[in-house]
Amino acid sequence: MEKDKTITNFLDRLNLKNSTFSLEVVDFWESDNCAIGLKKENKLIYISTFNFFDKTPIKYDFDLELIIPMLMNIK
Repeated sequence: MEKDKTITNFLDRLNLKNSTFSLEVVDFWESDNCAIGLKKENKLIYISTFNFFDKTPIKYDFDLELIIPMLMNIK
């Protein structure tokens, strides 16, 4: 995963390896170096620094989404 330093620094500070939150880092935005996702069960947090990567202190955009599995064979 190749991401902007604003994202990699954020993930380092989050320290998920030593966390009890059981969050999974997901990258549904491979072409966006300033975006990453954190997922737990059916919840997804999208985090982006695109609008702020040149600001000090760094700022973040985020969205919380609920992932609803697609229902099959709906008529």
